Amino acid sequence: MELKIEKNKITFDLDNEIPFFQVGDKYRVRFGIDDFNREEMKCLIREVFPNKMSCSLLTEILTPTYSKEKTNIGKYIRITNWKEDKYFSDVEYIIATIREVEPKELLNYSLYIKRGLVSPFICFHDKKSVYYISDSVIDIVSSSTDFIELIKGEYQGRVNHYYDKT
Repeated sequence: MELKIEKNKITFDLDNEIPFFQVGDKYRVRFGIDDFNREEMKCLIREVFPNKMSCSLLTEILTPTYSKEKTNIGKYIRITNWKEDKYFSDVEYIIATIREVEPKELLNYSLYIKRGLVSPFICFHDKKSVYYISDSVIDIVSSSTDFIELIKGEYQGRVNHYYDKT
């Protein structure tokens, strides 16, 4: 699936790299998930998404062997407006997109992922930013280099520079 983040196009599927690796350094920032407590994560999420956003995630792998991803997302995010898209590559799979996700729902699900109870293939996005989370990192990709610089400055001691090219 293609996410349009103003000037950048991010492809979110099993055939491409995660969003962090699809853009240059000035459009991205990475943090270790364990570097944030609840309040700090809440502030970060509010800066990235002051309003509602969408969520895209892998829900099922259909072939060669059927498996349903155990995300437990319905416990944390109210699902009322969603759609599924089927993709084909080495495997056939479904990525669902949930619209109108509240920042508080993202916070609660992020904390659930942080506890290491699930490791979904998931990202949250709006027209300006992508928030990708795994059980080890939080990646933020934005069309605004000024916004990324602001975030890097604000959370200076927590930025993971391992993949920086400069």
